[in-house]
Amino acid sequence: MKKILVFLFLSVISSVAFAQQNPMNPDIASSAIDLSFVQTAKAAFISPIANKPGYYKLILDGVSPYTVYYAGRPSRISGIAPTSQFVSAWSVGDNSFKDNNPNAILTAAVIQGTLNKSNEIKAIELSDPQYNIAQEQLNYVIKPLPNETFVFQEMNMQYVTLTIN
Repeated sequence: MKKILVFLFLSVISSVAFAQQNPMNPDIASSAIDLSFVQTAKAAFISPIANKPGYYKLILDGVSPYTVYYAGRPSRISGIAPTSQFVSAWSVGDNSFKDNNPNAILTAAVIQGTLNKSNEIKAIELSDPQYNIAQEQLNYVIKPLPNETFVFQEMNMQYVTLTIN
């Protein structure tokens, strides 16, 4: 899936990408690049999904219309792409994120109205993105990773970062 997202991003976003290297370089597009993605939002809300134990709805409110992507060594590329394009590419390819849900780290500066001094993070698996560009809202179905437990019924967060890999 990451290879397909790289190809889609590199072939479509040349007008909005600010990569350190030329994103249209065929050597980059044809090599296996392990991309990570970063989405930011003004707020996030997490609530359990009825009749689906262990699954939650994540609402990113005031989400940026752009998703940052980057790859470490040896590729060292980075750029931005429209969030709508990221969501559209979710189910593309043989090993898509739809078929192989990505992991993510969710963190926020403020959780339940309190400054996140303990640097609390949530390690989650993402699925089923739904993006409403007019409302600046991106929803996911999430579940905690096997070693992570959620001990809340609902959570409110502000100044949110979602790192997807």
